[in-house]
Amino acid sequence: MTARLLYLQYKNTLGSNLPAHAHAFHEIVYILDGQATITLAGARRRFTANTILFYPPGAVHAEEHHDASRFSHIVIGLSGCVNFPSAIHTTADFDDQRVRHVLTWLLESYERGAASTVQHALLVLLLDFLTRLSGSASTDAAPPASVASVLDYMRDNLAKPLRLSHLADVIHVSEPYLEYLFKEQLAQSPIQTLLRERYQLACALLTQSELSVKAIALQCGFRDQRYFARIFKRYGGCTPTAYRQQAAGNAGEVRLSAPSQ
Repeated sequence: MTARLLYLQYKNTLGSNLPAHAHAFHEIVYILDGQATITLAGARRRFTANTILFYPPGAVHAEEHHDASRFSHIVIGLSGCVNFPSAIHTTADFDDQRVRHVLTWLLESYERGAASTVQHALLVLLLDFLTRLSGSASTDAAPPASVASVLDYMRDNLAKPLRLSHLADVIHVSEPYLEYLFKEQLAQSPIQTLLRERYQLACALLTQSELSVKAIALQCGFRDQRYFARIFKRYGGCTPTAYRQQAAGNAGEVRLSAPSQ
């Protein structure tokens, strides 16, 4: 997909804050002057001039501008960026006057309506940014949203009626961004992962306890026993009752079907 410029803006603020929000597209922020405390994936950090921030789609971020500090920055919105960093990323101390001059020229050209020229030059500049970002030892990555933390939360709360919004709140990201993280790192959605975890717990309880199938369904977060049986069969290839009987008959040496994706 070809990258497309959505907007290019110069912003100069003093003491005003930007509440938590996310975009459906990629955004680059280049801080020219001043400082601000920015919340990235639930972590608050202070950034100063010559910092570049890359926000992928769905990444929740907020800005807190200090009363005594003027905060000037250039904001660029892009869609269709296939080589963009896959997580919130920052590069500090990017003190490159050539980049400042090019960005200033881009901004002036964009404001004059020279869209085609601006878009071409901007994409060249973006590739330069990404090349420096991936190869620079001074790159300072923001703490990534942790899929492991969500997995731990899932496993500790399998009996509860978990929703996607609950899981996203664990690491303070939007639901679309959490979906993106899971598919990027685990090749499946958060809900698919949750169902797999519940299935694995059910297998353990069926073979290691004398609880009824109904009680096991409740402990695994299923309020509807028929739904529990349907999900179990999807992952294990048989009903919970048949699984328990087969496990007892084979002394625990049951060969399970591979869970479907």
